[in-house]
Amino acid sequence: MAGIPALALLLALLALLPSLRHWQRQRRLRNLNVILITIDTLRADYVGAYGAGRASTPALDALAADGVRFDHCIAQTPLTLPSHTSILSATYPLFHRVRDNGAFLVPQALPLVSEVLQKNQFDTAAFIGAYVLHGKWGLSRGFATYSDRFDMGRYGKIMLQNEKRADEVLGDARRWLEHRPGRKRFFAWIHLYDPHSPYSPPPPFAARFPDDLYRGEVEYADSELGKFFAFLKDKGLYDNSLIIAVADHGEGLGDHGEMEHGYFLYEPTVHVPLIMRAPVSFEKSSVTETVQLVDLAPTLVDILGIRAPAQWQGRSLRPLLEGKPGSGFNQAYSETYYPRFHYGWSQLQALYDQQRKYILAPRDELYDLSRDPQEAHDRAMDSSRGDMRGRLLSFVSQFSRGALSSDNMHKMTPQDQQRLAALGYLTGIVQVNEQAPLADPKDKLPISNALARTVTLVNEKNWQEAVDSLRRIVADEPELADGWSILGNAYLGLRRQREALDAFRRALALKPDNNFTMLNLLTTMIALGEYEAAASETERFLKQFPRDAALLERMGNIRFLQNRPDEALKYLRQAFAIDPTASQSFNLAGEALILKKDFAAAEAILRQGIRENPQAKNTHYLLAQVQESLGRTDRALELYRQELEINPAKYEAAVNLANFFKQAGRMDEAARYYRIAIDRNGRLKLPRFHLAEIMLKKGENLPEAVELCLKGIVIPPRDQETLFGYFVLTNLYAALGNRERFDYYTREGEKLIAAISR
Repeated sequence: MAGIPALALLLALLALLPSLRHWQRQRRLRNLNVILITIDTLRADYVGAYGAGRASTPALDALAADGVRFDHCIAQTPLTLPSHTSILSATYPLFHRVRDNGAFLVPQALPLVSEVLQKNQFDTAAFIGAYVLHGKWGLSRGFATYSDRFDMGRYGKIMLQNEKRADEVLGDARRWLEHRPGRKRFFAWIHLYDPHSPYSPPPPFAARFPDDLYRGEVEYADSELGKFFAFLKDKGLYDNSLIIAVADHGEGLGDHGEMEHGYFLYEPTVHVPLIMRAPVSFEKSSVTETVQLVDLAPTLVDILGIRAPAQWQGRSLRPLLEGKPGSGFNQAYSETYYPRFHYGWSQLQALYDQQRKYILAPRDELYDLSRDPQEAHDRAMDSSRGDMRGRLLSFVSQFSRGALSSDNMHKMTPQDQQRLAALGYLTGIVQVNEQAPLADPKDKLPISNALARTVTLVNEKNWQEAVDSLRRIVADEPELADGWSILGNAYLGLRRQREALDAFRRALALKPDNNFTMLNLLTTMIALGEYEAAASETERFLKQFPRDAALLERMGNIRFLQNRPDEALKYLRQAFAIDPTASQSFNLAGEALILKKDFAAAEAILRQGIRENPQAKNTHYLLAQVQESLGRTDRALELYRQELEINPAKYEAAVNLANFFKQAGRMDEAARYYRIAIDRNGRLKLPRFHLAEIMLKKGENLPEAVELCLKGIVIPPRDQETLFGYFVLTNLYAALGNRERFDYYTREGEKLIAAISR
């Protein structure tokens, strides 16, 4: 009988084991770090774990094999800033009202997951891959570190000037993880931008997939993630972290006629991969229910045992992870206002209910995804269409309650718009007649695609082809503001400034808040020498945007060109006080002070510019000129060298270095810099002649020296510099013993002297 109590105790302990394991797992989960990896523009079917086989992604596949794959996750909008706002705030665009890139600020009243975790004693850091998520748009709240500075032109291609590749972003994250102070838990958000257009994967991925550069970018990003996961394992962080990998939206790649994203709400752009991995096993390795990006933040705070803010609209996915039946999921919402804001056409809204997907449009659509995953067969005539429309309108009404004020629209500076345009984003918002019916984007797709092709033509400098295409577009769609704006740029490429001015004015009439077009208009007027008219236009724009640093900078530039340095300085000081990163404002202010011969003040302001932006172009060059004026030759030489390192195209710095070394008798160094100057600008005459003269004095490479002079003397204008070329050339022929050529070019030089004298 003595064994019976022991047996009962054993049975009781066995009964408690599941609860004990659950308690241990909960304790482990609540002590985890969080690493959120958002991969921009990643289609689910380009991730191997999702089975389509369109790309090889071993790093993400291994993460999925070790964690949980969500088979059908829906993005709330196929645009980067609005989608990330939904991810980090767990709210729909219906509530947070951030509905486009650049034109909106994240509302201050919106609680972000970074703020929640920071208040719960997490170290917080974000590592951003593109300017579209720069902290100025409002997602930096709650992050003690927000790495969003971009090295302009790092990769030698203007289209990449406002993004970082995965290796750089993940390198920043590794350095932070290695050197962060203290032992607190951390939340790290890592944003990779590489799969986004324009697709330009680094070697060897470009060569591997010349016909599918998007795949090359996906596989490159995955390879860098593989290195990062290996780092986490090596540092003991992999098994102490909840790791989430997700896309903000997908990419059209021609499906349904959409090449990129933002225009439609079909699956290629709104169905995104979502993978979660923790160092404990969940009951499910894959989740088939439909989930949403708004569910991410509630899930991770639930896992950590932290209360979610009352404003959050998403739901924790933890019941699905634990395999609990009847969790009430399988509903999702998505929207895009891109067609409305950029073209004046209708917005689109979609509701998922079980396997049905309804898209509200001027001609609505209904799909049964269980039978038609490609959305090839519109069932809009189905009897359930009215029911789905009612469900969508009810959903919109419910989740719009208490929506934050829509007065968060951000007036972008021209620099903002230029940087977003470099990433492929059209900017500004078209004014629409709220009472008139709006066009269905399906009907306007050829126009949208044609406009996208003209952007490519402009970027490739195929100016005439772009003009021809754009004139056809605006003839068919005269209310298309972006068409007029791009047409203006194409006209500028052809140096048809008057036609460009007209196009920019047409664009501004349709998009009055488009600062980028304002800047183009002013640039064109300045190029035409219409300084006072440009100043009047700038003053008019400044009444609308009094704190626009770029407009203030442009006003300062106009006054500088009018030789009014004191007025120029007034505007330029305001500009860099508002935006200390605007290096051109510092440069222009420095030039204005040089014009006033106030070299001490010029030095101070240019050094301030370098402190704000050490890689700014032209600042070191101007500071070198100041040092020369102050008699500090050695400092000037070093600054000219620094300018060439930062800005290799600055041939003037090479010329100044070469001239100094020639005067100092350091001929080898002089020759080196003259060659650099000629390489940077093939239209230079004088450096050719100086280099030829050095060769003559050294008695080396005389035939090459002759060629330098022959090429130089035909470069217009025919002036005193050209005379120096004839002088060097005749001396070269004398040294070569070629009397005929000596006599011929002596006569040609005399003719030029006579022409100049007249």
